[in-house]
Amino acid sequence: MTRPKPIDWLVLAALVVTWGSAFAALKIAVAHIPPFWNTALRLWIAVATLAIVLAIQRQGLPGWRDRAWRFYAFNGLVGMAVPFALFALAAERLPSAINAICNGASPIFTALLAHAFVSGEQLTARKAGGVALGFVGLLVLVGPRLTGGLSSRPSP
Repeated sequence: MTRPKPIDWLVLAALVVTWGSAFAALKIAVAHIPPFWNTALRLWIAVATLAIVLAIQRQGLPGWRDRAWRFYAFNGLVGMAVPFALFALAAERLPSAINAICNGASPIFTALLAHAFVSGEQLTARKAGGVALGFVGLLVLVGPRLTGGLSSRPSP
């Protein structure tokens, strides 16, 4: 394993800031742009960014009649467009922190669904431990709300 370079740390920091602020920015955006237009705008920005990256790397896309497009379209719809739209709808009604916690729970549900529906994706003891640890983390974040804020009451 090679040691990380300064640019690696810079990219990581940019990623953390981008992902960390996404739901707060979404909360602000849906106050001005309806959820589905917000989703369309986000996806078109992603398409433009990907097109620029592909052009810089001089990589082409599969031909329009290639069967891969059905796969890409399905994954783009199910994996990006639908979740973005649902998070935008939720941002109108929920605090951004709750929206972010729901998004943070995605890997837990992905591991469980992959075990159930993807051949070769067994929930090993190590993966089950990761799922359990993630669930405990969610309980730590959501627990005070579930208990009516008992943990935030001053002690006598």
